[in-house]
Amino acid sequence: AFHTILVLFLPLTMLIIRSGQNSFLTGGLIGLTCLLALRQSRWSGVPLGLMAIKPHLALGVGIWSLLDRRWGMAVQSFAVISIFAALATLVFGTGIWAAAFGGDHGDCRCSARWTVPALSHDLALCLRSLLRVWSYIGAGTARDRRRRGRRSAGSSKLR
Repeated sequence: AFHTILVLFLPLTMLIIRSGQNSFLTGGLIGLTCLLALRQSRWSGVPLGLMAIKPHLALGVGIWSLLDRRWGMAVQSFAVISIFAALATLVFGTGIWAAAFGGDHGDCRCSARWTVPALSHDLALCLRSLLRVWSYIGAGTARDRRRRGRRSAGSSKLR
């Protein structure tokens, strides 16, 4: 079962490595949070707080910590987020918050009347990789069909 899962995820892993995505980091942080929480470590909130880089991925674990009444974990994660927010404000100034909350929404004009949200770079890379894998599979099956066709045609000539 492990080999099957490894083969299925290999194209995505190669995409992550090639494009420099942070999936290994975020997956590791969520995994470490869960591992430390199950071991009832007092440090379980630190990796959850570091997941502020991708808050939508940490939302489920954060809600779970509140529902499971792991108050120390929740307070610790909020403390880590507050410390890093204060450090960012000290280093870069208060203008970073205006840029963060009022930033570019990534819209592009596709025609004179319609505005549609642009595909994120990550999604475009993922779709391109999946289409490339699909085309390789399709080319391989078409090649196999041609080979089988030649074999059956050659065997019928011998008879």
